[in-house]
Amino acid sequence: MNTNFRIEIFYSPSFHKTYSGELPGSIQGEFGPGIRSLIITLNHVANVSEPKIHEFLKNIGVHIQSHYFSNFDKKC
Repeated sequence: MNTNFRIEIFYSPSFHKTYSGELPGSIQGEFGPGIRSLIITLNHVANVSEPKIHEFLKNIGVHIQSHYFSNFDKKC
């Protein structure tokens, strides 16, 4: 399931500058904290291999490339 964030954009004619809102602090990179923690838990706690995690996520509708897992711990 994808989440679509709407960021407000405001242009100030007096300053000739565009301002935009920010994403919530917990959102970093391509996936939210729920998916990141699920991947780490499946890999380190349940000892599930990366190909099997990729297959599982694909089956539940999460579109993620397999190379994303290689440096996943470094991204979190």
